Amino acid sequence: MNILAVNDDGIGDGIIRLIEAFRGAGHRVLAVVPDQNRSGSSHSVTFDTSMLLREAGKDLCTYGGTPVDGILVALVSGGLRYRADVVVSGINAGPNLGTDILYSGTAAAARQGSLYGLPSFAFSVDGDAPYHFEEAANWAAARFDKLLACWQKGTFVNVNYPNTREFSGTLFTYPALRIYEDSITMEHNADGSRSCFLNGGGVTVRQRNKMLPGISDWEAVRQNKVSVSVVHNHPQVVETIEPTEEGNDGNLGN
Repeated sequence: MNILAVNDDGIGDGIIRLIEAFRGAGHRVLAVVPDQNRSGSSHSVTFDTSMLLREAGKDLCTYGGTPVDGILVALVSGGLRYRADVVVSGINAGPNLGTDILYSGTAAAARQGSLYGLPSFAFSVDGDAPYHFEEAANWAAARFDKLLACWQKGTFVNVNYPNTREFSGTLFTYPALRIYEDSITMEHNADGSRSCFLNGGGVTVRQRNKMLPGISDWEAVRQNKVSVSVVHNHPQVVETIEPTEEGNDGNLGN
């Protein structure tokens, strides 16, 4: 199988381990990765600026853009002459649980692959360094047939690992609601402008969603289990808008 490997961290141990594991399982892997860390870039793309593409090793290229740009470079340009069957993104250094998916370049690259109709998967490891990337990569390669069976058209599969050498099982999950306690530091400059710096804070997690059965991805990882979530590519309408007083057809007016 031809696998396109991408990430948002640039060349590092996470994607190297992923490449090694899938090549060891007999797959052909082309890796196209940013030339610097692009964490938190979400689904952004680069317009009106060229991106320098360089060969960095056997079937390994770097480029000056976002994770989603990497998918476009690999699948749309035609210059790499590679027909991918599957997209794998990661392995990310740190979790992409719940609401993280909205900000994650790792998740966005998988989403973009799925928008092109390819089975696409995002892999992340919870916690802090040192990360057990090798164990996570080997788990993914060994169970890839089962992961492929989870994928549905219009979705990507988001996988989060506890940061451990041994996992105690796997759970199918829904994304948790994570509330970020961030702050901004503002400094005054001599020219009258101000420099703003985002300070990452703690995270509060709403553990249960009464509207959804099962367990959240955050809870699964806390239980030392691998979390597997099937995530829709596009926003889902979860409630029907009730008719308003302005008309029984739900028209809100001009």
